[in-house]
Amino acid sequence: MGGASAFSQHPARPFAAPAAAESTGRAPGAPIVPSSPAFRPAPPATSPASAPVDAGARESRAGVFILSGLAALLVVLAGASLIALLWDRIPDITKIGIVGVVALASVVGGTFWARRGGRPSIPAATLTGIGTALGYVAGIGTAILGVLAPIGAFVVLLVWSIAMTLVASRERMPFTLVATAVGGIATLTMIDRHSFDHPEQALLALALTTAYSAAILASAAFCAFTAAAGRSRLALLASSMAVTAPATFLTNLREAWETSAPVASVLHGVLLVFAIGSILLTIREDRGLMWNWAWIGAGLLVVISFLQVGSVVRGSASAELWVVLAHLLFLVLSLIVAGSRRLAGPGLGVAEPALVVAALIIGAVSGVEPPRSAWVILGVWTVLVGAGWSLTRRGSWLPLPILPGLGFASVMIGHSTRLEGVVLLLVMVTAIAGTVWADTRLSCPRWAGMTASWLTAATASFSVPWMLSLLVDDGAWFRQSPSAALCAVLGLTVFSGLVLLGLSSPRIRPADLWLARARLGRTGVDDVMGTSERTGLFPPFLVLGVGFVLMHVLPEVFDELVHGSFVAGGHGAGGVLVVASEFLLALALVGTAAVLAWAVGPVSWARAHGVLVVVVGAEAARLACHAVTGVAELGWPQTLAVLLVGAIAIWGGFAWRASAVRLTGLALVILTVLKLAVIDLGFNDSISRIVALFVAGMICFALSVLYSRMSARARAEDGTGDRSFSALSAGADPALGRSDEAVDRSSWRPPTV
Repeated sequence: MGGASAFSQHPARPFAAPAAAESTGRAPGAPIVPSSPAFRPAPPATSPASAPVDAGARESRAGVFILSGLAALLVVLAGASLIALLWDRIPDITKIGIVGVVALASVVGGTFWARRGGRPSIPAATLTGIGTALGYVAGIGTAILGVLAPIGAFVVLLVWSIAMTLVASRERMPFTLVATAVGGIATLTMIDRHSFDHPEQALLALALTTAYSAAILASAAFCAFTAAAGRSRLALLASSMAVTAPATFLTNLREAWETSAPVASVLHGVLLVFAIGSILLTIREDRGLMWNWAWIGAGLLVVISFLQVGSVVRGSASAELWVVLAHLLFLVLSLIVAGSRRLAGPGLGVAEPALVVAALIIGAVSGVEPPRSAWVILGVWTVLVGAGWSLTRRGSWLPLPILPGLGFASVMIGHSTRLEGVVLLLVMVTAIAGTVWADTRLSCPRWAGMTASWLTAATASFSVPWMLSLLVDDGAWFRQSPSAALCAVLGLTVFSGLVLLGLSSPRIRPADLWLARARLGRTGVDDVMGTSERTGLFPPFLVLGVGFVLMHVLPEVFDELVHGSFVAGGHGAGGVLVVASEFLLALALVGTAAVLAWAVGPVSWARAHGVLVVVVGAEAARLACHAVTGVAELGWPQTLAVLLVGAIAIWGGFAWRASAVRLTGLALVILTVLKLAVIDLGFNDSISRIVALFVAGMICFALSVLYSRMSARARAEDGTGDRSFSALSAGADPALGRSDEAVDRSSWRPPTV
């Protein structure tokens, strides 16, 4: 062992033994020597004692590799310098023959050297690699010097590449594979240069490049899955990937396209298939998942291919569309492969983001004009859905917040044709359906599930109705039709339905929401007490806030209430259908407020929730009167409606034991009565003013009696008192002005209204 040799070189240094030394059978004060078992126990197999040996082996291996590489480089440079010095004095055939003979001798010598050693040898592999490189030099030289026709030189290089791949696989020589990959790229570069020098042969050069890529991929795959194993198999596939990937853009595609567009497009597509196929084989073979990052290269290759082909077909609208759709289809197929463990093996989740980014780039730079751009949007969305499907199969919950977020944001893309609008509407619907499907197969953090639920709700209650309204927008016909009001009714109805299905719960998931798995969504103490106060009370407050915004935004977006273009001119021009749509809108506003109050009522003991419940109800009543009457100002009909909401709030505050609700209702009643008596009818000296004041007084008197009786009844009841979150365990009841420490709060349930 390394430790023993180290101690044998230095004398033992005595020192005082610890008190525990007696247990080792050694006299106190005796020196500790290296051979003592108490001093150096035998290290285990994984002990750090073997680290110096491993470090030394790695250092030796690295040194051998570096020196072998330098030797190969110097030999190749020496040969090139000798040829350059005597270049003009040597016939071309002699030059090629000498280099070829030296290459063949080096390969044969390195192979026999490796076989005699019985195991892979770095010097032998270096000699074989030098011969491989010189063979490529000889093959390319036959084409440059005109010793052979281009087809003949190509055949020589093709045969040499296949032979060197077989040798590298048989003898496990890494330098040979490196030289084969570099030589293959040099061969493709030579073919590409020839196509630019002779444009009339560009299509032939493209065919030769395709054939060369096919041969390299086939030979490497054959050797990898028949003769090699382990790292050698991975090295073979990686070397083929290094050749087939650049082949997609080392072509004179423009000249080949002008010769024959169908043949050129097919050959280019085959090249792209070979490139992605080699990347896929390498990733599938890599058990360490390091090569998963090659998916970034796959997406980049598709983008480069699109830019290359797109520059060739620019100016033809139909051809540009087909090019975009073909590349997007290729990305979809790649995602299907990436989502299959049998085809792509285990993954790190790199493929989906890389291919999605490629799709977004293609969609952004496509430049396809409407109405054909609708198909581009559909193709990009198909790639996004495919990425979500692949991630879901791998068990990733990322599609849950991303898919509905994209569906909600798709309304901002805008459209100039009805076809684009229909496609965007399809995007929104499939985003919701895909999110629900993914949620049935995944587990995710609570915040991700709640976020996905809210994004699907926003898409269904806002984006979809908005897009529907834009689809029926057709100038003056739209402003005199009930379509806008019906779209607003749709949005409010969908939102109310989702609230009934449990949108206000902090535990809601998309599948529970849309498949009606949860109980009717009344947020009770069970939902709140299962989380922190902040987490449990936030979703109900968010429901109230979003409902309040939708009541204003939906009619305003559809040009319904604020500008009055529909309501003001609808009565005389639209007939019964217009009037019916106005009443439907008013009913939807009131119904939404009622649903929100029903759902959030049990937690309205929270001050913010109680105040907002009353505010939402009052605003819904005002907007409903506005929709029916067509009057934007806050006149006496709106005031009476708000007064009614205040009276209901006082009753509901007592029923829910929510002081914030009843106090807000009381303040609302006071303000509306004063406004009705002083502002609305204050400048009227007729009998109507007297009647209004008398009615206002009677209303206030009736509410005072109601308030007094309900307050007394609440104090007399032996209820559970306080509804505040912190007092559920403390026992205080500030809402009723008493403290009851003896009441058991663990079984508290919201009262039935």
